[in-house]
Amino acid sequence: MDKLFANARKCWIVTLIIGLFGVSLPPFAGAAVGGGGYSQPPWKEVDQSSPGPVARFASAMAFDEDSGSTLLFGGVDINYDDLDDTWMWDGQRWTDVTPADPSDSPSTRIYGEMAYAGPGKGILLFGGNDAAGIFNETWLWDGTKWSNVTPADTSANYPPGRIEFSMTYIGDGEVLLYGGWGENGDLKDTWIWNGTSWRDATPADPNDSPTTINRTSIAYDKKNDQVVLFGGYTSNFPYVSNTTWIWDGLKWNLRAPAASPAPRVFASMAYDSNLEKVILVGGEAGYIPKDDVWFWDGMNWTEQTEANLPQLSLSNMVFDSGRGQSVLFSGYSEDYLFEKTWTHRISAVSNVGVASGSNAGEAAADWIVEFDTGAYGALEGGSDTLTLHVPSGTTLPASNLNYTINGTASSALIQNAAEEATITLPQNVSANSRVSVAIRGVANPPAGSYGSENFTVSTSQDIVVASAASGLNFLVPDHIAVGATPAQVLTGDSVSVTGVVYGVGGLPVSGVGVDLAASSGSFGSASAMTDANGRFSALFTAPSSAGDVTITAALRANPAVAATVAVRVNARSNGGNGGGSGGGSSGAGAKPVTVEDPADPSSSPDIEEPKPAFTDIAGHWGEADILDAARKGIVEGYPDGSYRPNRTVTRAEFAVMLTNALKLSNQGTILSFKDADRIGQWARAAVAQAAGAGLIQGDANGNFRPDALITRAEMAVMVARALSLAADARSAGFADDRDIPDWAVGAAAEMKKLDIMRGKGDNGFFPKDPATRAEAATVLLKTLAAIAQK
Repeated sequence: MDKLFANARKCWIVTLIIGLFGVSLPPFAGAAVGGGGYSQPPWKEVDQSSPGPVARFASAMAFDEDSGSTLLFGGVDINYDDLDDTWMWDGQRWTDVTPADPSDSPSTRIYGEMAYAGPGKGILLFGGNDAAGIFNETWLWDGTKWSNVTPADTSANYPPGRIEFSMTYIGDGEVLLYGGWGENGDLKDTWIWNGTSWRDATPADPNDSPTTINRTSIAYDKKNDQVVLFGGYTSNFPYVSNTTWIWDGLKWNLRAPAASPAPRVFASMAYDSNLEKVILVGGEAGYIPKDDVWFWDGMNWTEQTEANLPQLSLSNMVFDSGRGQSVLFSGYSEDYLFEKTWTHRISAVSNVGVASGSNAGEAAADWIVEFDTGAYGALEGGSDTLTLHVPSGTTLPASNLNYTINGTASSALIQNAAEEATITLPQNVSANSRVSVAIRGVANPPAGSYGSENFTVSTSQDIVVASAASGLNFLVPDHIAVGATPAQVLTGDSVSVTGVVYGVGGLPVSGVGVDLAASSGSFGSASAMTDANGRFSALFTAPSSAGDVTITAALRANPAVAATVAVRVNARSNGGNGGGSGGGSSGAGAKPVTVEDPADPSSSPDIEEPKPAFTDIAGHWGEADILDAARKGIVEGYPDGSYRPNRTVTRAEFAVMLTNALKLSNQGTILSFKDADRIGQWARAAVAQAAGAGLIQGDANGNFRPDALITRAEMAVMVARALSLAADARSAGFADDRDIPDWAVGAAAEMKKLDIMRGKGDNGFFPKDPATRAEAATVLLKTLAAIAQK
């Protein structure tokens, strides 16, 4: 053990330094800093705008929860002189707050310890020493000055004076002190300060106390309600320890984590409530300072491999709970004594979502990136930045004007690579808020599946990047299915042309352009974009002359991907047969068509439409209902001839089916949903009519969620509204009533009473299950039957 208490002051310091390093330190060149690069995440070197405390070690530091500031006292400087100054850190700068009256401050000392003493109780300082000896004084800082609260009689119920001990606030207005080195040698005692006095809490059984003695590191793990003690010197070989001890309120317990930091003394330790982990920084062993950082989660230690600190021993570290960051000050390496301040902050970004307006590989698309800022995630406009990283092969736009953050264009852009962009925030962003970044003109990556780790977001305040919650799959469009309704029309009539663009595996491709052409006739718009389900639609006007028309839908980016559909156009006449090329005779294969007679108001056009037939419903339980619903114009099949009875139905799709069934003729209402722009053109009129009739409503956030799957509970409510049912029952009579949302219980009860929706399995309603296309057809037919019985 070092001979720390030599009579001569300078000899004592030299002895200490030799004890620490094994050899005397080379002369300090001022307070020089070795190396560089310490300003990079995760530890950020603070650029101080004004002079701060001189470089030092063996000082004491604590965070004052009441004032929201960090307090520093004492230590020894580069000239080996002890210090008695008091400094305060406010998150940006250090301020000398040393009281003018020497009696309002402790004398010079090193190796004392400080801790927050509890709400309204200030900062506690205990122990330490100078050239004359070891102190057993207790001091309290009240925000402006120090007060010596050492009792007159310290012979009983009072900790002996000491150095190189550990002390931490443990909640409930109490501070725990352990171990150290006193005038009579090793100390392995435990004491608790309650705000006014000390009490000895040392366990009676020596086995219930740590084997380590002094130069330990300590922190209170608030999440797990445990005091963590690590490392330090022991009285037996190998003298430097890496044991972890936990104080449970009565005794110390040795833990055996799967991994631990290497043995060391003089490490800095603090609990980070943002991370909900204890952070350990540096320390030394074998007279060599360390540069590693470790986290304790209550069970195990893990190393922060990205740590970018220099070697540091005898630094001071606290957690600034007001700013959500750990503050690290001073310390020494093998060559330098630092006067620097570092801060550590975890990533404030979470719940990252990334969406592309198109899932076609290499297509041009607009992207949306969203994320949440955390409790300490406030960002400053004009200075803080946001870095986006997307898969290789993606090309992000090169202009800052293509990036808008919460609706405002970015003020600057740095693009290190095509797939990475750093944008400067144009305005302040609050903590605990949702941020939306819209990016215009992104070139999607090549087709393929990209995991969530390929889409990351970080801000200039973060120490790690945050990955998206899920990845994206980009497709190669390889075929189109197209259909026309009706397949036979009169000259000049309108035809609805709909289709789906598919990629490999039959998956729909969204956000791609489709060009439409016809052998005769015209389109209102000859181009369309596929929606989120790969669908497109256009309105075709039949030509003025009869005949067969071929309609072609081709992928704009690759016209070789195309499909055609034929429409029969029949001639109009005041009588006789239509569809001929002249003389009133019918063309080959044409069926006589009765057209409207202006002189007979009861007459109406009789245009034959093919009977519905689907390729995939034979033997299905809903076959008859599906065919009946199709004949009534409630549902339609897919261009490939299938119906897909077991496919789930979106809210927009059901709105169209419901409107078809009820044959709503109202003009609808203005779509005021916040996400109205996400409602496909094919569904907008139906949604507007259903909303105008009071059949559908938005969610609590004012969104319609057109692409969300409609649940059985939602379907029941819409049908109940269509039937104008009171729907005020408090029990639906299903086995899973408790799972039915309150807003749907009455509707579910009415559906059961009218036999529109039956229970499934063992009388379960399964309110959260998405409805299938077969179920939708059956429910809507029964709805019409119920209306007819009224």
